[in-house]
Amino acid sequence: MKLRQDRDEVEVERFRCSAAARWLPRALAASVLASATLAAFRMDPEGILLGSSWLRNGIALAGALVALWIVRKGGETRIVAGIDDEGLVLSYGSRSSKLPFARMSRLGYAAPFAATRNWLPAMLVWDKHKGCWRVLALLGEGDRLLRTLLARAGREDLAAWADSLKLEKRMAEAGRRVLIGYIISAVILAAGLLYRFHE
Repeated sequence: MKLRQDRDEVEVERFRCSAAARWLPRALAASVLASATLAAFRMDPEGILLGSSWLRNGIALAGALVALWIVRKGGETRIVAGIDDEGLVLSYGSRSSKLPFARMSRLGYAAPFAATRNWLPAMLVWDKHKGCWRVLALLGEGDRLLRTLLARAGREDLAAWADSLKLEKRMAEAGRRVLIGYIISAVILAAGLLYRFHE
């Protein structure tokens, strides 16, 4: 979507995750929770072992905690990324923050599940003053976002980081990553069903 301010004629390009990408964390969390619950019922159903109820409850609780973590961190998919003439703008609901081009020190990339704090893949934009900003690699037209950022920043050093990390290719693979995510969700659920009903 393009917004134009009549006075300054500043063009802001915004990039969002698709509906499929926004629903992916919920689908993955649901499959984990369902599989954990199915596995819990399968564990010593006749209660032969001492404390088997604690074991079943523990497995179900662990699944619920993992599912909650997936959904909570998956909220990143609702962040809207924008590029204007001054820098990178990230918006979540009514809140927004801007990282000026001048404060960008380098670019990076975080693979899926590379860190426990954030499991979604993302391009990293390091701030000279405080940490780094995450731009999800699930954004629609993420490769165009990167090209727009580099063109408006006019920074050869940032372009060199992007080339060395093959960021444009990685940001262009959003659709494939979403599909893989749904396949993983289906596999986890299928595994739970097979374990539950296997004799």
